[in-house]
Amino acid sequence: MNPGSIVDIGKIVHYNFDKLTYQKEPTQKNDSNLISIKEQKNKKFEIDQDDFPYLRARPTWVSPEESEISVQHEINIFAEGMKSIQTIGRSQKKDIQIKLKAVSGDHC
Repeated sequence: MNPGSIVDIGKIVHYNFDKLTYQKEPTQKNDSNLISIKEQKNKKFEIDQDDFPYLRARPTWVSPEESEISVQHEINIFAEGMKSIQTIGRSQKKDIQIKLKAVSGDHC
């Protein structure tokens, strides 16, 4: 994922992933499975050794079919512990809960 990546969720909302913090500077080089995000201005990694790695997305476009009131203003993803895969869906059992009618309970 590159800085400023846009993700279309359910054809209703486009989210811009605009912030990422790392626990330590990545040592693995970018490849098709992992692309590191650097801070856009000075190209340095944002490091926070006292917290879990963190990714933030904010909406940049909302379909006229969806009420802007129901759209989450931020999606925050924390890489807690050793879990390498995060689940997404409307269900409260999902790691990342997206409250949009276009997103299924068990989206991905």
